[in-house]
Amino acid sequence: MIQRLHLGLDLDGTLADHTQAKLFIARALGHVFKPHHTPSEVLRHLMSPQEYGALQTRLYTEFVDNAPKVAGVSEALEEMRRRGWEFSLVSRRWENGHESARKWLSRELPGFIPPERVFFVTADDEKEIICKRENILAFVDDQQGVLTHLQSVQCRILHDPHGSFINALPEYFVGMRKWHELPYILSRFE
Repeated sequence: MIQRLHLGLDLDGTLADHTQAKLFIARALGHVFKPHHTPSEVLRHLMSPQEYGALQTRLYTEFVDNAPKVAGVSEALEEMRRRGWEFSLVSRRWENGHESARKWLSRELPGFIPPERVFFVTADDEKEIICKRENILAFVDDQQGVLTHLQSVQCRILHDPHGSFINALPEYFVGMRKWHELPYILSRFE
């Protein structure tokens, strides 16, 4: 059987860049951070639970709809599509965020992810259920904790644009700082 070239993608922090919004909100809360502090898995440890909750609430109510896409993502996905890859989005979002996520995708990455390949979950470990059911070969996420759950995925790629984790990755993850690295990372499956 020929292996299906199917790439799973997270949205927030992976396709959509929230770096500047997080820095802005953190500053309003009295914190001065650098970009490498903005991954959720870092911020959680730098702020009190109440402050982190306030940051997340503001991010998802005021900023998320207008987030820029991460630099280079369109070009990388276009290259992968030319090479026969298909894409699915698997995002942890509450129901009130589904429509805004769909609008963001159609505005920022039109034509890359068909509507029937957009999936939402309410817990990180539920991404594994979708990945297994959809036979996803590789997955890109910005959180190590999420990737840990994806046992059925052959290639788990940590999008780490600011180098926050690159020197401390588990051996079963592949680190990716820039999207132009993706075609090379996935070439071994073609």
